[in-house]
Amino acid sequence: MIEGTMMHTDSLGTKQLIRPYHVNLMTAGHGISHTEVAPDTETKMHAVQLWIALPDDKCKDYVTSG
Repeated sequence: MIEGTMMHTDSLGTKQLIRPYHVNLMTAGHGISHTEVAPDTETKMHAVQLWIALPDDKCKDYVTSG
């Protein structure tokens, strides 16, 4: 987060207010959903989001068969 704030919540029950100069790291597993919402009072926000696909051999711990 460069400027502003954003509330991160996910289906695991995690809630985190992301503030300037904070980094939110998460490894998503199969079936996990999340939202990132700016508070109603937020008027300016600048952020960067980077997604990295893990190699198959690193995914086995995060993916469930079904």
